Amino acid sequence: MKKKQFASKVTRLTMSMVLGASTIVPNMLPLFSQTVFANTQNTGILSAKDRGILYANSRTDFRDETIYFLITTRFYDGDSSNNARTSEDKKANNPESDPSWRGDFAGLIEQLVYIKALGFTAIWITPVVQNNSGYDYHGYHASNFNAVDYRYE
Repeated sequence: MKKKQFASKVTRLTMSMVLGASTIVPNMLPLFSQTVFANTQNTGILSAKDRGILYANSRTDFRDETIYFLITTRFYDGDSSNNARTSEDKKANNPESDPSWRGDFAGLIEQLVYIKALGFTAIWITPVVQNNSGYDYHGYHASNFNAVDYRYE
């Protein structure tokens, strides 16, 4: 299968899963958006409750939270041992001391007090799955949904 056909197939599959699993309700731009209702089929997959999985209970509805959004790799370096240069860094002549790619979970945890002091009650981070290349820092070019990107650990 050609690369373009594969990408198109993955995109269609991803969109069908998103539309099949959610209802999009506009809050911010009612004049420029619309509500989308998607018909879904019963997949036979058991819910978390049916499978005996307990998720952390939210203390409030997320719409009542003040959410701080961050890109983990860009936020704060809490563990310099996982600062890895990539082949893309070498090609671009980026200095080894470039701090902009060094954020990790240790840094995020270290700065939770700072985020709370700003008045935020929740955080939203970009996906932390393994990415295709060293420059795919944002989590949206996943290559393995079952692995955490090495730069975060």
